[in-house]
Amino acid sequence: MSGSVNTVDAVESNNNNIQQNRPSQIVVKSGESLSSIAKKFGMSTKQFMQWTGLKKSQLNAGQKINLPSAEIPKGKGILALVKANNMTMEEFGRLNNLPKPYKDYKARAGERFYVIKHSTSAAVGSSPAQKKSVQKSKSSTQNSKTSKPVSRSAANKAKWGSSYSPNEIATNLYQKSCDYYGAVGKPDFDALVNEINPKNVSEVWKTYKQNPKNEDHESLINTITSEVRSDKDKRKAAVIKVYDAVAKRYGTPVSVKKGFVNELNEQFDSWGMVSTKKLDETINRMMASPKELAAKMENDIDSKTSAVGKESFNELLAMVNPRNAAQVIKAYDDLHTGESLINGITSEIGSSKQSRKNAVMHIYNSLAIQKGANTSAKKAFEQELNSQFNSFGMVDTENLDNMINNLISRKSKSVKVKPSKTSAKSGTTKVSGNKIKFPDNPEAKTPEQWRKGAIAGSSNDAIDQYKIFCQKNGIKFNKDDLDLGPLNRIPEPIAKNGKIVAGISPVLKPTTKPNGKVVILNPGHGAYNPNSGAFDPGSFSFIKKSNGKYAPLLEGDKMVDYAEKAADKLRSEGYAVVIITGHVKTFSQQDSVSKLINDIASGKLTNQKYDKKNIALISLHADSDPGESGTGVCYNPGFQDDTKLANTLNSAFLEDNWIKSDTHERVWGKNGIQVLRQSEGNPSVLVEVEYVNGSKSKNLDSSAFQGRFLDKLTVGLNRYFGLQ
Repeated sequence: MSGSVNTVDAVESNNNNIQQNRPSQIVVKSGESLSSIAKKFGMSTKQFMQWTGLKKSQLNAGQKINLPSAEIPKGKGILALVKANNMTMEEFGRLNNLPKPYKDYKARAGERFYVIKHSTSAAVGSSPAQKKSVQKSKSSTQNSKTSKPVSRSAANKAKWGSSYSPNEIATNLYQKSCDYYGAVGKPDFDALVNEINPKNVSEVWKTYKQNPKNEDHESLINTITSEVRSDKDKRKAAVIKVYDAVAKRYGTPVSVKKGFVNELNEQFDSWGMVSTKKLDETINRMMASPKELAAKMENDIDSKTSAVGKESFNELLAMVNPRNAAQVIKAYDDLHTGESLINGITSEIGSSKQSRKNAVMHIYNSLAIQKGANTSAKKAFEQELNSQFNSFGMVDTENLDNMINNLISRKSKSVKVKPSKTSAKSGTTKVSGNKIKFPDNPEAKTPEQWRKGAIAGSSNDAIDQYKIFCQKNGIKFNKDDLDLGPLNRIPEPIAKNGKIVAGISPVLKPTTKPNGKVVILNPGHGAYNPNSGAFDPGSFSFIKKSNGKYAPLLEGDKMVDYAEKAADKLRSEGYAVVIITGHVKTFSQQDSVSKLINDIASGKLTNQKYDKKNIALISLHADSDPGESGTGVCYNPGFQDDTKLANTLNSAFLEDNWIKSDTHERVWGKNGIQVLRQSEGNPSVLVEVEYVNGSKSKNLDSSAFQGRFLDKLTVGLNRYFGLQ
């Protein structure tokens, strides 16, 4: 038999390639704990110590642990070991990682199996003291069919809905689990579970884990599920009994139970002991105070990419109801993060817009019921929410926060909004309030004030440019024929600590099977100069819309749209995607692109590291030269990967007869491209999608052209990476 713990690792693999040699002894590695080793065998630390006879929970590197095992008697099958040790077939099969159906497994010559020797009623590997307890309890166990809890106190009944106090129920349940193996389903144990009700369940839950004898601090449902000698369905029913009591006590919606039951079923269907980590967390969330609930929601938003819409956050969101909505909202403010709850929700730009809107409306609707708001107030809130979602997905929640705070306080509209914090994930100023001062501009303004100035300045430029456009195209100039609505999509400056920074989205995970590649998309222009605060819209022209008016077509605005659509397309192909925006001076002064690439490569932004050659950068722009048309793929010929990527993309574009494409060398020095300089170790190109004011400028605004362009962009990337 091998004494190497590496062989034990093979026990974890649930497949049909069963290991013949199950080591009868393992050697503790440096850094291993009793808990980590026990989990490999699907046991709690208490059960593992009982099974192996360990006396101390503290392990030392090099320590040897004997694992009880046995060979099948000659001429017999695994059933012989099952019966000899008073085990169940389910328990035996799981412990030895056998394929189902267990009873059909044919043992090989000399194959050893792990065994847990049970007496008829003793727990696994019972200590002498426990054995005495078992013997002492035999008579009560034998007569348990008729035993019932004895009424202890009328006061308990009135206060807790049970003749037992919560502490007595918790203590007796733990003792019953120690008295005999397979306690669930025994009448006296079940009678105690039936004493749990909405009045006492939270106290029973807490005191069970605090029981001095419960050294592992395991939860009640962890004890219930670990009674592997008990019928599976009976254990499930006992867990649901506890859940239902908590749900009724705290008014938990039915949607949460569905997820809880699914998790319970999945755990029972998996190999090894049932893990109740997620089940315990759900129970704890159901019983959480508004303060605890707010803290959990903030933690999800802060630590999990694209949290809104995911199972964990949805479960927390469901806990916000008309009984606690105002308290949760206030508790979130009291965390002093610098953002409100709905601001935190809307800032998760990696989450879908609809998921964020739904989450915000759930918060508002719960508060509206709690405070008795009328239908018109709800309609006004929803309209404001819809109007705030711009094309990039960032939302200014100042007005929304005012509406919510007014509803909570029922006072006038002079509610002050707290200053914003900067997003820890994206560096984005989330709420108006922080002043930004630029080196070349002494006036400090809020992000919203800078945005309004950018809109005003771009509007004046658009009017002047429209006059020129009309002259060149033989159109009579009329200011009223100009639709400046698209300029309202100009975003606020992205700042951190009062300084303009690049806007970096979370890592947008693949929506299908990951292919191990990352694409960084950079929509060009549409950002603020970090020195002066001047907004750079990029090139622009005018497109006649269905309403008969001409609307400005801004390079920066349109490339954001292309980047978002490209992200959706690439994610569906298995790529992870990051979108980075910013002014060229921001990139050059802060090395924003190179830092982002290093963070992705090192695994700082993801759960895995990437070779830089598996991270491609595509900078999207729209060229400017009246009368011209076509797509240009710009690259630095000094880098082999860039040249290969440019040629591959160009070839793919040319397969579509709508796209007229060509490659262009852009070298270091005067004519170099900043984003390509910073991504020299990665395959990277700058793509001029079309001419914003060229002879076929309508191509840029055409959804059909956009779809075909992005299809070929994806084809080219797949070919470059050898994915097709």
